[in-house]
Amino acid sequence: MLKTEIKGKIIFLKIKSFDIEFAKLLLKTLDENREYLEKWLDWVSETKTLDQSLNLLQEYKKGFENKKLMNYSIFLADEYIGDIAMFNIDWNKKECEIGYWIIEKESNKGYTTEAITLIEHEIYNNWKFEKIIIKCENNNKSSNYLAKKFSYTFENEQKDRKITYLVYSKLKK
Repeated sequence: MLKTEIKGKIIFLKIKSFDIEFAKLLLKTLDENREYLEKWLDWVSETKTLDQSLNLLQEYKKGFENKKLMNYSIFLADEYIGDIAMFNIDWNKKECEIGYWIIEKESNKGYTTEAITLIEHEIYNNWKFEKIIIKCENNNKSSNYLAKKFSYTFENEQKDRKITYLVYSKLKK
């Protein structure tokens, strides 16, 4: 059963809202962190207007309805500070990929670590999945560090356009 909210010690995760108010909040958060986030997330440069923000949320909603994408917003008290998502969900193979981002002023404070811990617990214990994949840009030291910190095994490199991704995976213990 999908939890709509997952509470941690410091942060909480909440299934992403698809309404106009959240679209405004997402756009404001992206605008305030655009230079930092665009280094790692190509969709940020394509989300500069309210309509584009709404369109992105509609794509998330379609993925959610098709059970191919589950996107949680990360909150610190009442402040929206990022996202963690499960995508490329394969219910037959019992595996998915996770991705995450956090605003610059809250990076390197342990919030992404807590979000990954919460999501792994959800995926392995509640969904009963067997494998989680993390794909990070080769130059994204923080994401690569987190994959290693959580004992993900390096699988391979993948090239997409001009970007090299490092692919890690972790099997359920």
